[in-house]
Amino acid sequence: MVEFNQDQIKSKTGYFTLDWSKENETKNAHVYLYNKTNSSWNLLYEGTNSRYSISGLLDGNYEYAICEKDFLNKTSALSSESKESNIYCSFAKAEIQHYNSNQTLVFLSVGIILFLSIFVTIVSSIFFASKGISKG
Repeated sequence: MVEFNQDQIKSKTGYFTLDWSKENETKNAHVYLYNKTNSSWNLLYEGTNSRYSISGLLDGNYEYAICEKDFLNKTSALSSESKESNIYCSFAKAEIQHYNSNQTLVFLSVGIILFLSIFVTIVSSIFFASKGISKG
């Protein structure tokens, strides 16, 4: 059996990592990671890893499924009730809501002010040290 470690994910950057756990008897088994676009499921990853990083997403809600079997030809049957003959899928949802532009401008302004303060302090220290003047 394979399960997502988190079933609800929120990101303000459009980047996150999906990770999942496998039971001991399935540690080396292949898993199939899907994402839902519109109304169909698409295969994102197939392999034995237990994490997958996703980036570059726009604001919105996204759905993911991690399964023990390949449902590529049975995507219409993929649902949270999919438990037929040792086939099980775990589901997760991701909500992407980037920082708004006002927050970004505030952070940028604070960064510029800090940078300039440090720069002026360093330059003035070098200037006074070269003149042999102590500041206080």
